[in-house]
Amino acid sequence: MSTYTLNLTKEQLRAVEEAAEVYARLTMGQKEYAIKRTVEHDNWELGKIVWDIYQVIRHQLSWEYAVETGKVESMDSQRKWPEMMAVSYDEPLKTGKEPLCTVEKVE
Repeated sequence: MSTYTLNLTKEQLRAVEEAAEVYARLTMGQKEYAIKRTVEHDNWELGKIVWDIYQVIRHQLSWEYAVETGKVESMDSQRKWPEMMAVSYDEPLKTGKEPLCTVEKVE
């Protein structure tokens, strides 16, 4: 089993907390509460922070998959087209006010 270190600012940690709560409540059937919580708060910036975190994680996992399946030799390899055409292989594009977080695989 692989483990990872996710380096976040305090605002990013708050965004993860909020996103995790909303997702958990949705999966528990508390849809009305989750929607109310999302709509009642000014979540535009929060949503951008969560999107940025998602992009970083998606990028990491996609490139690891490419290495595991032999599409590329390493995480530092050049992107292979068209096998790696999906947006998940793109470098994360910062949309929020926070710097992009970092993720590291712990061997």
